[in-house]
Amino acid sequence: MTRERSCERLAQDFSGESVTQTHLRDMVDVNTIVRHYHKTGFLPPAQTAQTFGFASAKTYEESMRDVAEVQSAFAELPAEQRQAHGNDPGRWIDSLMAEATTPDEIVAPEASEAVSASPPEGSTETSENPPSDIT
Repeated sequence: MTRERSCERLAQDFSGESVTQTHLRDMVDVNTIVRHYHKTGFLPPAQTAQTFGFASAKTYEESMRDVAEVQSAFAELPAEQRQAHGNDPGRWIDSLMAEATTPDEIVAPEASEAVSASPPEGSTETSENPPSDIT
């Protein structure tokens, strides 16, 4: 007794020109690497971390530390400024990055208070008369 399949079987056709870069095979062959080490006493140079634009590859821990720093800096902003960004640190960072035209102009979270010292749009407050903080 045979069972009928309710779904169509799919297959991938790998015929044609290969996209494998065979000229790199010695660089990744563990036997070649070990032979090189025994012969010279040194391992081949390691690949450096890739960079994308001005952002470098980070570890998970470094990324989470960055997120915590941004959240902490955002929490230190006055309530009106946080509300102007929808109480979302991501929107706040996006607005800082949108204002910057080069990577050097992106403000570090510690220095962000200088950038965000102006009142949010539609506010009647002036920088000469800042609101008092309630602690």
